[in-house]
Amino acid sequence: MQTLRTVIAIQFAVVVIGLSVDVGASEPRATRTLGGIAIGASSGDVKKALGEPTDVRHTEDALDPEWHYGEQLTVLFWDRGQQVAEIRSASPKACTDTGVCPGATIAAVQSTIGTPVGSGPISEGSNQYRSVEETCWLDVVVHKGRVSSIALKCQP
Repeated sequence: MQTLRTVIAIQFAVVVIGLSVDVGASEPRATRTLGGIAIGASSGDVKKALGEPTDVRHTEDALDPEWHYGEQLTVLFWDRGQQVAEIRSASPKACTDTGVCPGATIAAVQSTIGTPVGSGPISEGSNQYRSVEETCWLDVVVHKGRVSSIALKCQP
């Protein structure tokens, strides 16, 4: 009986210690929004946040329509315009909730969201980072040492 109590006490201690350790402390925060818009938001939510788009384009493909907000932001929908599937920006005015903005340096991105998935340090070209959703990612495009554009993308 004493052995059983000892085993239970050890297992309990392992669970408590495991729960008290902040496992995500060394991992960068995952991106949830770009330009204040979240993946999965409704068209109504987008209009509440950004107003009417300056241009609407119908692509006739899976991501339709595309709403453009000047040069600042492009929002693409799926489900016939019902849910946000992708958000793109090349404007320093449209940042992620983690603080990544077009125009940022490689060093700023590295210190903010860490290393891209599976490719080593951030580099010129496309760099992909995990997002909060399993089928979503943040694409950070770097040109001449600075972020030239960012896109928060998902697969249905």
